[in-house]
Amino acid sequence: MKRTLICFILIISIVSLILLCSCEGDTVINSGSNNSTSGTTNGTTSGTTDNTTPADAVTDSSVTAQEVTGDFTITTEDGTYDQSGNVYTITSAGTYVLEGALEGQIVVDAGDDDQITLELNGTTIKYSQDSPIKILNADSVDISAKDGTENVIKDTRSKKTTDT
Repeated sequence: MKRTLICFILIISIVSLILLCSCEGDTVINSGSNNSTSGTTNGTTSGTTDNTTPADAVTDSSVTAQEVTGDFTITTEDGTYDQSGNVYTITSAGTYVLEGALEGQIVVDAGDDDQITLELNGTTIKYSQDSPIKILNADSVDISAKDGTENVIKDTRSKKTTDT
């Protein structure tokens, strides 16, 4: 009986460790069918999709994706944003296309009624100080991946912290 209890506790401990380790990893947004999510942070997808098919966000650390290289750009025809070093702050409603590699952060701090769309078009966003994409204020934020692109959002903090 005592041996069975020890084996049971050992098995539960191993399963718990495996589940805890699987919580870390990159968020990969593949774009097989123009899916979108409402936000991604710390390797988990939050919110709902804006269409009837589920978002193809993967948080399994065993999945590998090609990280994008090259200069990072944001293009918009109907919105505004500010840049301070490697932090881009979106300040008004609009559609923003993100391309290239960013070792920095995208912050959405727009008006209460502003609707924001972030279109990932072959981008890698990594940040080691906070969430790579952080939503402070907006009516809604949709994040989608353009067809045929690979996009990586990676929280590179050395330890899990609370977002500030």
